[in-house]
Amino acid sequence: MGLGGWAGNLYRLEGELDSAVAQHGQHALRISLNPATLPVFWFDYYEPVRQPVRRVLVANRGWFRVNRRALTLSAFLRADAEPVTAQLVAVEPGDHTGARP
Repeated sequence: MGLGGWAGNLYRLEGELDSAVAQHGQHALRISLNPATLPVFWFDYYEPVRQPVRRVLVANRGWFRVNRRALTLSAFLRADAEPVTAQLVAVEPGDHTGARP
């Protein structure tokens, strides 16, 4: 089930940057999805909503230009419990989306 509002407070980076466990580059993003510490979505216009966020999305900071060629979208992921599902999505300008589980 999705979130119950169309705006709200989901505009910032959730989690912490960790420089000790980076697989590539200088930092990794550590996100805790413990039920007691989940981010909370809230929206208070029309009908108030306060809802834990169980599906956390991570994105790059802005667009970047690439040449037209085959590209690979990859991520190093690890979890401390099962089951954990991840979805990688590439979005082009104009909302052309390519997603694979």
